[in-house]
Amino acid sequence: MNKNYNFEKEDVFDSRDVEERIEELEDLAEDNSIDKEEAEELKELLELKAECECYGWEYGITFINYSYWKEYAEELFDECYAHDVPDSIKNYIDYDSFASDLEYDYSTVTFRGSDFYWRES
Repeated sequence: MNKNYNFEKEDVFDSRDVEERIEELEDLAEDNSIDKEEAEELKELLELKAECECYGWEYGITFINYSYWKEYAEELFDECYAHDVPDSIKNYIDYDSFASDLEYDYSTVTFRGSDFYWRES
């Protein structure tokens, strides 16, 4: 078992990974071998799940840390659209505007003191 879960410090994480950790912690709780820190982690993970589970939790919700948002948007643009942009105008792409517009497709949540954009995968 990996005790080094720090989802709140990740740039991007998936609800399926959170669900896996919840199951690990619930198994520890069932065996009465969960410590105080793990019990608090379980509580916080279950709160995150409760807030987002009606939106496809089991199929994968992508969480993106606010601090990584612009980089994420740039990578997304490059993966999805850059192949259609002629090389002569690539320098004129306004990634900041793309990131700002992309926010409309995402919801926000605060988890363990960090803010995240999220949406179904």
